[in-house]
Amino acid sequence: MAYECDKTNCPLPPELCNNRPFAELKKRAKGNRYDYGVEVLDTKDRGFGVRAMRTFEPHQIIVEYAGEIITQSECERRMKQVYKKDKVRCQGLAIQISANPLQCYYLMSFDNKMIIDATRGTIARFVNHSCEPNCEMIKWTVGGEPRMALFAGPRGIMTGDELTYDYNFE
Repeated sequence: MAYECDKTNCPLPPELCNNRPFAELKKRAKGNRYDYGVEVLDTKDRGFGVRAMRTFEPHQIIVEYAGEIITQSECERRMKQVYKKDKVRCQGLAIQISANPLQCYYLMSFDNKMIIDATRGTIARFVNHSCEPNCEMIKWTVGGEPRMALFAGPRGIMTGDELTYDYNFE
C-alpha cells in the first residue's frame, strides 16, 4: 500500500511533490469524472473491456476503482439474492465468485474484509484480467482513507491499447 502526500504529511508544495496521483487524477477529469483518457470497448471474446485513448507514462495513475464499500456478509447476501439473476454479457471480475461467464460481478477485496461493489462504479470495473497485464491495481491511503486505482505498468500504455491487470485469482 502506498500513501499520497498532502499538506498534513508532506512539506513540499503540491506543484513540487510528485506523490499525489489521486490529486493528478482529479485535475485530469476537468469537471467530468469519466474523462480519464479511456473508453469502454466491446471485445470479441471477453465482454466489455477498456482501451486507452491517450498514452500513459509508466506507473501513471489511470482511473480509480470505486463503488460502494460493503462487508463480506453483505457481499455474500448480494451474490445469493441480488446478482444471482443478473445475466448480461460482461466481464470485469475482480474476485471470482461464480463460474458462470454470463453473470456479471464487479467486486474487489478492499480493506479489512471489506469489498468494493463497483456495479455502479467507475469505468475501471470493465478492465479485463490478463496473466501478462499492462496495468496494476494498487491500494493507496489518501487523506487517511484507503482507495484503489489502476496504474500503468512499467512499460507504460500506448493509445489504443486494451488495459488489463492480474486479478490474482487463487
